[in-house]
Amino acid sequence: MQQWFAGVDRDRSGSISAPELAGVVFGGKPIGQLTATKLIKVFDRDNSGTIDFREYAALNQYLMNMFNAFSNADRDRSGFVDAQEIHQAMSGAGFQLSIGSITALVQKFSTPGRGVDIANFLFICAHLGHLRSIFEWNDSDRDGKVTLTYDALTHIGTEIL
Repeated sequence: MQQWFAGVDRDRSGSISAPELAGVVFGGKPIGQLTATKLIKVFDRDNSGTIDFREYAALNQYLMNMFNAFSNADRDRSGFVDAQEIHQAMSGAGFQLSIGSITALVQKFSTPGRGVDIANFLFICAHLGHLRSIFEWNDSDRDGKVTLTYDALTHIGTEIL
């Protein structure tokens, strides 16, 4: 892992930025800037705007889990998953969402007539991970419920863009 980390850390700063992470090929496709930015937001525990090696270790485990969930759900090995397969993959990855929520995500991020490829699946996972982080930050009593003011919702809205 240290060798991979050093290869991605092109500026040799000791941490990985979103632009550095964006070029990483995962599952045959680059992660991309939007996904990289979301992943940085989820795994940047010290709020530095980058990922150090310790944070990278958690990110790597997450990416491997998401890739395995995608691979297990893609039964026909087409490289694409549909809403039902994504629902199964998300459940296996720890995201307990309704089929309606999954269907909405698939409609937004799928290739028409094909489904969701690994790059878009990783974006969806990064997006959901980011949303979960925001939710957990606001669930101070850890009861799975959050009460928001309009101002707080507006602030959260700016975070997820």
